[in-house]
Amino acid sequence: MPSSMYMKIFVLIFSVSCVSCANILYLHGILSPSHHLWNRILAKELANTGHNVTFLSVDKPIGETKNLHYIVFENAYEDFHKNDANGGEFDFIKFAEEINNNKIIVGTRALTGFALQTCDTIYNTKSGLDKILSYPDDFKFDLVIQDFTFGPCLMPIIHKFNYPSIIGVTAFLNPSYSNNLVGGNKHPAYVPHFVANMPQLMTFTQRFYNFLLYTVEKLSFEYELYPGLEKTVRKHLNFKDLPSIKEIEQKTKLLLLNSDHAIDYPEPLQPNMVLVGGLQITEPKELPADIKKFVESGKKGTVLMSLGTNILSNLLGDVVLTSILKTFESLPEYNFIWKFESEPHELPIKPSKNVMVSKFLPQNDLLAHSNLKAFITHAGGLSTQESLWYGKPMVGIPFIDDQYRTIEKSVTMGVGVKLEIAKLNVDIFRKAIKEVIENPSYTENAQKISKLFQDKPKKPLETAIWWIEYVLRNPDAPIYKSPTLELGFLASNNYDIYLVIIACLHIIGFSIRAVYLKLFGNKSTKKVKTN
Repeated sequence: MPSSMYMKIFVLIFSVSCVSCANILYLHGILSPSHHLWNRILAKELANTGHNVTFLSVDKPIGETKNLHYIVFENAYEDFHKNDANGGEFDFIKFAEEINNNKIIVGTRALTGFALQTCDTIYNTKSGLDKILSYPDDFKFDLVIQDFTFGPCLMPIIHKFNYPSIIGVTAFLNPSYSNNLVGGNKHPAYVPHFVANMPQLMTFTQRFYNFLLYTVEKLSFEYELYPGLEKTVRKHLNFKDLPSIKEIEQKTKLLLLNSDHAIDYPEPLQPNMVLVGGLQITEPKELPADIKKFVESGKKGTVLMSLGTNILSNLLGDVVLTSILKTFESLPEYNFIWKFESEPHELPIKPSKNVMVSKFLPQNDLLAHSNLKAFITHAGGLSTQESLWYGKPMVGIPFIDDQYRTIEKSVTMGVGVKLEIAKLNVDIFRKAIKEVIENPSYTENAQKISKLFQDKPKKPLETAIWWIEYVLRNPDAPIYKSPTLELGFLASNNYDIYLVIIACLHIIGFSIRAVYLKLFGNKSTKKVKTN
């Protein structure tokens, strides 16, 4: 074999080896345990694949994983809530009531405020920041993965490492601002904003309001979020020639979005927007013995209730908690297993025998169980995906942000019913639970969606890993650059052309009027003869 052939084989093996052992910096600055779990699953899989992952996070590691190294912003949660007006106890019921009263402008502005407060907290948490900034200036990362859910807060850190390839990720479905990173445009005419409590086929009034939401968000980002982040970042990072946050954000080459066509609204996507909805769903494990016995002992089945990791059930108040427990008691033919974050004795009344409460539940494994008949959920994106993956119908009680759009879509698909927390009582709650369990159409529809959701060439996590390694293999691929980033919002939507057409029509109209007045307007009117 010629020596040149040996050299080609060596280069090929070396190239493959490099891709399989890339040095990756993962930036996760989201104060949400569920978002951490989603990102950790991706980071852990990268580490198991052979990559070396440095994971910068507000959350502490869960166990040890070879090749996965945490740098933690210590006490970020405590510091964030320390300055809260409510002492960290967010009034979810009040916020939900405001949204249900069509004050959903609150939702778009709330995201900006939360993002700015989160960023300020992270940069003031010196432990994690000092550690990553202490890396040598010539330290090389092959790739940066950035969770952009609450803005590009941590992205300026990349300046220190001379801008390797950047991938944006989010567990937050496909948010309206994802186009800020890689270009393209959302279409308010048929893509409901993530806080919009509206269907995809909107009335004129709904489309107008949806357009208003997108506009308010865009203005909020432009004049509040980006300037606020710039102020925080430049206060703590003394980098020479640091570009603006928007410039850094637009260096992103690819987005991994936690969405899927089977369960979300159809919309046009850029070629570098990859859907990996359900990435967090793992192979179900055997349930713990006590939970398994309880789930299987339900005469007609068992119902799971969980409001996620951010909405704490004990903050719902005694009136709501009492209604929930009395509803469960009124349905003795079913067992109810409830993720309740406080001790059972803190409940306003004693749970009936068909109720089990626990601070932690293996949600994925419970939803996979055949005797689990329905899921009472806050309609968060991750929980909804898990429920539909396993074909379980839902009773959705939305509180904030994307939960409204998610449950609206579930209702449209016929896989769930929606309740308002402010109007919850025993009769309404009992009727909703019986509806989704005893009306077979909900389970049938959920199982159809499950089949569509799972019918793909690769599992979502495998797809995510493939595309990450695609960027490592092809850092300069042409799909990364959208012309809309250069054109800007007005030109990419043809608004400038519409303005020119309107101006031309006005000019033509004025010209016709001027000619008419010149020809006919100055003629003397006939005088009327008088005696």
